[in-house]
Amino acid sequence: MRRLFSVFLGLIVLAVPVTARPAPLSFPPLKDGRVVLSFDPHMHTVFSDGQVWPQFRVEEARREQIAAIAITDHLEYQTRYCDLPNPDRNRPYAIARAHARGVPIVINGFELTRGMPPGHFNILFVEDVNAYRIPGYDAFAASAALYKKSRGEFDTLIASLERARDEDAFVIWNHPDAPSLKDRKPVVLPIHDRILKNGLVQGIEVAMREKFVREAIGIALTYDLTIMASSDSHRPAVWENDQHGLRHRTVTLVLAEDAGKDALKAALRAKATVAFYDGMFIGRAPELTSLMETLVEATLVPPDARIRMDRRLPRTAKVRIANRAPVSLTFEAPAGLSFVDEGPIFSIAPGSARTLRLKGREFTGGGTMALRILNTLTDPATPLTLDIAF
Repeated sequence: MRRLFSVFLGLIVLAVPVTARPAPLSFPPLKDGRVVLSFDPHMHTVFSDGQVWPQFRVEEARREQIAAIAITDHLEYQTRYCDLPNPDRNRPYAIARAHARGVPIVINGFELTRGMPPGHFNILFVEDVNAYRIPGYDAFAASAALYKKSRGEFDTLIASLERARDEDAFVIWNHPDAPSLKDRKPVVLPIHDRILKNGLVQGIEVAMREKFVREAIGIALTYDLTIMASSDSHRPAVWENDQHGLRHRTVTLVLAEDAGKDALKAALRAKATVAFYDGMFIGRAPELTSLMETLVEATLVPPDARIRMDRRLPRTAKVRIANRAPVSLTFEAPAGLSFVDEGPIFSIAPGSARTLRLKGREFTGGGTMALRILNTLTDPATPLTLDIAF
């Protein structure tokens, strides 16, 4: 009997999903004094179509050292309406905020849900989600019915976005590669062009969970939008990461003046962000440069004593490059720069360093070199070239 019980207990243990501890998403302060806040602006709970309670979102964010989260349950899509009527759409935020007590920062928001076109939009930093409820768009149990009713209907969308503008909320165009689009390639349709040019949308997701939408970077640059990334989590985020083989949760890195909520919002409006997706850093060149200048440290290694004493021996310049990022960084040397012991492309693991001997360069007490960081993008196709001083 005891043996049978042991076998039964073992089967229970094997049935429990085993996941590695998620990569911590904390970063050192920038050299200019700003802080890097990891921010997940898009997630769901049981109050719409998610599978977890709001407190769980707080606990997993703490575990991953995420500085801020936004609870963005669907306003109209209420799959559990019969079991969880949800008369107050601020409730998931209130539960999460009370549990967090400031760590992480919790932002009130919701996902405005429409068929494509126009698609989905997150509205963040709102005072009262209930103020956005619209008769006829209040409690759809099935997305198909909601999409059928709302596809091509723009009046309620415009009204909601104008309300968001009036209360200084921040609006993000979510997953612009909507499933209804051909080949899932984002297209700026006339309604999108209208709301983007009128300043009713401030950001766009270029990555969400396992999806990277390269074309969305071009849209962000064309319409001067803040570059965003999110987990769009419905289940526990670490389960979704494991399912898709992601190295970390997909988040937005916000380069803010301080670690407060107001500074976070100001930095979003200033477009001071970098999308962080599966080891890739995506952003405008100034923001990426500020971040990489902090994460990549270079120091000149002086010659050893024997070389210093004998001037006839070669005094090849040696540079130690350290990676302070939570993921590996891959570098490429441009034409004209080569190393004695390395090829033109090399990687440095997180928290590690590598010493390079510069071919044809002698130790002179300092210098600079330019390296491309291949897991960065400043536009849909161009990695950042970082000038590294040593």
